[in-house]
Amino acid sequence: MTDRLSSGGYGSADAESTRAERVLSERFGAGSPQLLLVVRAPAAVSDPVVAEAGRRLSAELRRVAGVVYTQSMWDTTDARLMSSDGRAALVRVRLDGDDSQVAGYYDELVDRFTGRHGMFTIRATGTVAEQREVAAGVRRDLVRSELLAVPLVAVVLVWVFGSWVAAAVPLLVGALTLAATMAVLAALTRVAEVSAFALNMTTALGFALAVDYSLIMVSRFRRELAAGQPVPVALDVTLATAGRTVAYCAVTVMLSVGGLQLFPTDFFRSLCWAALAVVAFAAGAALTVVPALLSLLGKGIDRGRLRASRRSVVGHRRDAGEYWARLACWVIARPRRVLMAAAVVLLVLAAPVLGVRLGGDPYQWWTAPSAQWRSSARQIEAQFPLAGQATPTVVLPQTPPPRARAYVAGLSRLPGVLAVGGPDAVYRAGHLERADGRFGRADARGTWVGVVTAFPPSDQQARDLVRQIRAHPGPGPVLVGGETASMIDEEQAIGRMLGLVAVLIVCATAVALWLFTGSLVIPLKALIMNALSFGAAFGAAVWVFQGGHLAGLVGVSAMDSIDIRLPALLACIAFGVGMDYELWVVSYVAERYEQTRETRTSVVDGLRGAGPLISASAVILLLATGALVTAEVPGVKLMGFTFAAALVIDVTLVRGLMVPAFMVVAGRWNWWPRR
Repeated sequence: MTDRLSSGGYGSADAESTRAERVLSERFGAGSPQLLLVVRAPAAVSDPVVAEAGRRLSAELRRVAGVVYTQSMWDTTDARLMSSDGRAALVRVRLDGDDSQVAGYYDELVDRFTGRHGMFTIRATGTVAEQREVAAGVRRDLVRSELLAVPLVAVVLVWVFGSWVAAAVPLLVGALTLAATMAVLAALTRVAEVSAFALNMTTALGFALAVDYSLIMVSRFRRELAAGQPVPVALDVTLATAGRTVAYCAVTVMLSVGGLQLFPTDFFRSLCWAALAVVAFAAGAALTVVPALLSLLGKGIDRGRLRASRRSVVGHRRDAGEYWARLACWVIARPRRVLMAAAVVLLVLAAPVLGVRLGGDPYQWWTAPSAQWRSSARQIEAQFPLAGQATPTVVLPQTPPPRARAYVAGLSRLPGVLAVGGPDAVYRAGHLERADGRFGRADARGTWVGVVTAFPPSDQQARDLVRQIRAHPGPGPVLVGGETASMIDEEQAIGRMLGLVAVLIVCATAVALWLFTGSLVIPLKALIMNALSFGAAFGAAVWVFQGGHLAGLVGVSAMDSIDIRLPALLACIAFGVGMDYELWVVSYVAERYEQTRETRTSVVDGLRGAGPLISASAVILLLATGALVTAEVPGVKLMGFTFAAALVIDVTLVRGLMVPAFMVVAGRWNWWPRR
């Protein structure tokens, strides 16, 4: 399955750059090359003998099945494709077909042409090599994180329950969910492009939620048994209380994660479907497999007790619950001061978000710094300093070359443009330089040209130039593509949807909370506190990853900017997962309020019951998702860090301080209009 995962899928099918790439491929047999060959010669590549051998090499490459075009200095006179020492040439090769076909052609060409080939020594790199390294890195990160997380989670569960048998139930459900996750991803790769990073995210999320949901079910069942209830009654009460909470928790997470579907890229959509599936499996297993196991085990759930079980966190005693109860008592003695102080701390932690710079080079976030292809890219950049610069492609689908000349000459006058090359001419500063190159291609109805710049693709000057080209009046329809244009289009597509996605997630989760509680006040409070909690966690991530503070502790160096996909992805997932603890606390407080009709007592007793579960769950989630910090890929590392920060902030400042303080201040208005 991992071999079929994609390292791309970032672009929108409707984006201008994607449409330009589609026209280039379908009409002109052009497009971005997937294979780069560095051809080193024994003499200067401009030497007539070497040049003739180079032209034969290009012709031989073009005859291979699957090759759409080759581009080198020998057949285009493009001096950018000659190394700075004049002894090597860069050959760009475009391959035909889907990802699997391209990979097959790539392997065939690498086997046939790399190494010693005639007078040349050839080595290869390209996007296929990048994709394979990404997939291999994802596998390594997954093994590392799971080997770290699963044993530690097992230790925590034994400590929580004080029983090997009770601890085994959540672990079994977690294992089943991991297996289901792999099956879902394998099925999705058969019908759609699935991001390689779906593997890390969904396995961590699925395992954590499965253990989490099972934890609350087993804990409630043991609590009912300890109260003297027979097994059937204990199981009924467990499903009616903890089971209902688990169901609503899963619904809120799925509603939040479902927002990823609205982003118009395969990257987000594949993550959305994978995450929806694993949350459904985690909740489904907790509501079916766990009750079946509890029914079979009965009072045997406490078998395999350890000596420390007398002081287990979630057992017959309430030692851990008393710590939470004492904290609640301290908070409700000064609720307004605590609420204000906690809010100020969260706002201070969130302050770095105001200085976040979104955008930049996405590859620095989604590939490991030690990846071999990045080393090859740096070597190519050093040997061919101009070949790696931004080269926007301008497609004029309804303008043949004679009508396009004035427009092309105008483009060459734009600031930052070194030259504009078409199928029959090269222009510099508005003047025709030569007509023997072959930079672009044309047919009877249209043409395309390449704009040569001195700017790296992710540089702000390259972005400004693309915007100037798009604003430049054309003789007909104009499509601007290339790497820089793709970055701009992707960021704009995500940016346009962020507000709508946020509104829909807020509305959907608010409705779910209203159905769960019957209150309008509690959903509003939960949304505000969750937003503060996520803002504080992401602010901490910006402070570390962009600001470079304490970055060495998590094994990264300071980044110039943060890829816009990360906050969008984190918000959809972390916001939903954070609602779980809100539901846990509210369910316990509401259950007690039904009996006493007294807010302070209900809050104290509610935290006494829910607190141990929240702290145990937080440790488990911290281990499962925080293990992503050990990943090599910076984007995955930032996700793990943000999840971990969000958990710590949520449990300490939000659930421990702000929730009880607010509920005491609100009093009976917590339950308006139901009660």
